[in-house]
Amino acid sequence: MNRAALAVLILLCAGFGAGCHITGARVYNLDELHDANGRHKYRAALLTDTGWLMRQGFSGALRGFGAKIAVQDAEPSKVEDPTEACLENLNGLTDADSNDPDVAATQVEMCTRIVLTDPWRLSRERAALELGRAGARLELAKQPARVVGAQTATSEQLSDLLARFVKAVTPYVAGGDRAAAKADLERLATEARGYEYDGAGLPRLLRGVRLLASRLGRDIPALAELSLDLQARGVRMGLEHALDDEDGVVAAAASRAGRRAFGDAWCERVLARLARRDAQPELFIAYAEDSARNGLPEGAAHDPSLRMFYGLAHQHPDSRVSVAAMGALARASGGELTSLREEDWRDWWQTHAPASSSAPAAPKQPGESGQP
Repeated sequence: MNRAALAVLILLCAGFGAGCHITGARVYNLDELHDANGRHKYRAALLTDTGWLMRQGFSGALRGFGAKIAVQDAEPSKVEDPTEACLENLNGLTDADSNDPDVAATQVEMCTRIVLTDPWRLSRERAALELGRAGARLELAKQPARVVGAQTATSEQLSDLLARFVKAVTPYVAGGDRAAAKADLERLATEARGYEYDGAGLPRLLRGVRLLASRLGRDIPALAELSLDLQARGVRMGLEHALDDEDGVVAAAASRAGRRAFGDAWCERVLARLARRDAQPELFIAYAEDSARNGLPEGAAHDPSLRMFYGLAHQHPDSRVSVAAMGALARASGGELTSLREEDWRDWWQTHAPASSSAPAAPKQPGESGQP
């Protein structure tokens, strides 16, 4: 490769940001690292960012500068640690600029997939935290409750829906009747919003729609709106699943991320999870530390949270939970009391307990529809 061609390649990489991190390469590698069920593969055809650039058509530009290159498909090779490779590519994806609508949709798509199926807890934790950030960006806490559809699309129905999207878009991009094609795409977008989707179908549809929206979203707002709707569903589905994760680290991440995405309404869902016998210490600690940092939730979750923290301060067998609960109580006291002594909090409770100071019943499980 001559100097001019090398300079072009460097400039192309620079255009994608520091370190030449390219979203498409991250998605490609994450796809390669997982089988259809989300399990990690120990043989995969991974690409570097430069290799991705070459495959995406920059080889032609380089040949125009006199470079003699041959681009071949990557051959699968042994992956020593697929969990590390997965997390590395996931971090690269989530570090990308979410101000780009296509990047933002890609982040939600892949993080939903990973939090639902990936076997490595650190990847699920990272994906859950990213979904919280996406939920805040989408301002889900301000959105009205979504009416849940009556029918969940089967795999066959989803395949048919995607095939009709492809059929409708073909005349639009190939010089056909654009007005008719636009009308067909708008009808399909409306139809797609009427279905519910399972954990396999939602990321699959989001990928297809985001690819269409990245090309046609400005001309056909219905596609961009459908992408945003599916992203909101992905955030909710992923965080609800993560909160119920058997690994406490992932559940703790979902506790923090869910409040960031949905506001204080999410805390009712967390309280319902904490009321179960299998609630992990990490989840109690995460909820208490978040309350100490950001304040106890307002609304229906406030008094049950306060009573729970008081109970945890002197009843939980894990001292880490008790210490975290006292930190939340200190925030609730407005700084009036900061103590790790149980008797101090007993005295404080006598004058600051909610009107109903009895131990709270398990919070009502939030419904599946609308905001948590």
